[in-house]
Amino acid sequence: MKKNNFIVTFFATLLLSTFAYAKDITITGAGATFVAPLISKWSEEYKKISESVFPNAYKLKSLSDLPFLPVSLFKNYDLKSIPNEEIFKVLTYLLIPIALLFGFMAILVLPTALANPALLIVVFIFSCIAIYSFSSLRFVTTAINKAKNCNPSLKDWIKINGYISVGTAFMFLLNSIGILMLRPIEFNDFVTKAMETQSNLPASITPAFVGQMLKYTAVFMLITSTIILVHTRIQFVFLKAYSYVFDSE
Repeated sequence: MKKNNFIVTFFATLLLSTFAYAKDITITGAGATFVAPLISKWSEEYKKISESVFPNAYKLKSLSDLPFLPVSLFKNYDLKSIPNEEIFKVLTYLLIPIALLFGFMAILVLPTALANPALLIVVFIFSCIAIYSFSSLRFVTTAINKAKNCNPSLKDWIKINGYISVGTAFMFLLNSIGILMLRPIEFNDFVTKAMETQSNLPASITPAFVGQMLKYTAVFMLITSTIILVHTRIQFVFLKAYSYVFDSE
């Protein structure tokens, strides 16, 4: 029981003071003409430009045969193969399991926080991220998917908790990068000092265990903070673009 309490408390503390798995996918192809047909199908704007500027692009044998594109083209036009709404939906759905985790952690830390008021900030931050995520999900399902009006208070819930989530994400991002960039000697010293702040640790809590947990936590927070920062950026843009859905009329 002591070990479980320590893990929960220590994990929550690391999130403030501070399992990515990826598979290699090989795609065989070369040159811009390899992806051009696919991008043309995804992006109508790209298709129009490529057909008008490069009518014989698929017949060219060398990149040197292609004329230069004006830089203003990328400044004045939003050339994307996936609409912002679809990107925002995917990020919102990715936030939901993260929000559930933070909400669960807030509940677990709450009894300990009542005895140690310093941990109440952990509960507050975890709750704000969870509230922001589910408020954004409500915005997606109501305003974007169904094109229906939303309660005006939903906008306030998103903005207030979104600002707190952005600040927390920046802190998580900087701390996680700092931990992952530590050299082995510095990392071991950091783990040792962290364990010294905890008294009466169970014998099963070894420096190797704490170090491994710290690395997993840093990777998780690096991914989480990136998702939150990108998501909030798009969310605030959409709050302006969809401001009409919050009209009481």
